[in-house]
Amino acid sequence: MVDPRVLSTSSAAPESPAPRARLDAPVLEARGLEVWADGTPILRGVDFAVPRGSVVCVTGPSGVGKSTLLRCLNRLVELVPGLRAKGEIRLEGASIHDVDADGLRERIGMLFQQPVLFPGSIRDNVLFAARRLRRASKAEWDARVRAVLSEVGLWDEVGRRLGKPASVLSVGQQQRLCLARVLLLEPEVVLMDEPTSALDPESQAVIERLIRSRRDRQSFVVVTHDLAQARRIADAAVCLSLRDGVGELAPCADPHPSLQDPACRDVVADAADD
Repeated sequence: MVDPRVLSTSSAAPESPAPRARLDAPVLEARGLEVWADGTPILRGVDFAVPRGSVVCVTGPSGVGKSTLLRCLNRLVELVPGLRAKGEIRLEGASIHDVDADGLRERIGMLFQQPVLFPGSIRDNVLFAARRLRRASKAEWDARVRAVLSEVGLWDEVGRRLGKPASVLSVGQQQRLCLARVLLLEPEVVLMDEPTSALDPESQAVIERLIRSRRDRQSFVVVTHDLAQARRIADAAVCLSLRDGVGELAPCADPHPSLQDPACRDVVADAADD
């Protein structure tokens, strides 16, 4: 199995690291993953592991299948007509098909590129999934909402207007609200699909800081075209490249001008150009 290669973090600003969990046991792994769209292959032979307590970035040119890969990991691919996936994906050593889809998505949360809001208030949006999956008193929910909104840097901005429609928030605030909704369930793995590409610098910094600080509680798989971001947050990287029109893993080294592997250099250059 191809394990991700560790990225250099020499360019990252120094931060107080969170306590790290064991990295030797994968929390999530894929073996022989293949995906077809209406019979046409779009991903082929993808093997990779997500070490426990780590941040793995997925990079590569547009159209290579990065978002599709993420959707395979929590079975969202099953909701897309015409897509068919084959291969083995394991969470904590067990097949992701051993649990029902809702239970799996409680354990593997996802933050999309664009904020996904539901009708209703800010508070309703934070609790949308949690109230359907778990029970708690109003006082307990109120405490949890405050804690998670504080963690994503929103409490001071929205704490006095939780009853207002979530749609009144800025895009950056909406994305942090969606992240709060995911984190409220305390998933084992969080998938992120270009989570900061449309955000203001403040919201991007909050999300990156939160990713780094939560590695003792979750593992993260982050699709990004931003190689500077990958170097700031990632412990490892998965590079996808197109071969005969199909996405495959490419050798991946530190995305630094001095890297030697031509295949990886081409992938990194393509990703940076997109």
